[in-house]
Amino acid sequence: EIATSRTDLPAVMLGQVSDMVVGADVLAGGFPLGTDLAGPATFTRGIVSAVRVLSDGQKYIQTDAAINPGNSGGCLFTLQGKMIGVPSAGIEPPGEDIEGIGLAVPIDDLLGFIQNTVP
Repeated sequence: EIATSRTDLPAVMLGQVSDMVVGADVLAGGFPLGTDLAGPATFTRGIVSAVRVLSDGQKYIQTDAAINPGNSGGCLFTLQGKMIGVPSAGIEPPGEDIEGIGLAVPIDDLLGFIQNTVP
């Protein structure tokens, strides 16, 4: 879910997935484990591994930045502070010991969804 509200807080700068380069550094921010790790947001650093379309038809930014419960739904930033996506999932196939496959929905797709959905 994405919450939208009107506020006097400064807006975050938005990037575009078309500006992303595979290998570019990114930061995934959020609140992993929610109240179990109470306190300010945390950030994990990773790279853009790929931009791909999965079997669900959705485009994703693949990153090796840790995507965990609590920072999914947060923000994926460039090192220049531009938001490029919303972390949504980490992939761990059953019985596999795979790490470093996190997925974020590109901000471009989210903006299109919001413009077509939110009155």
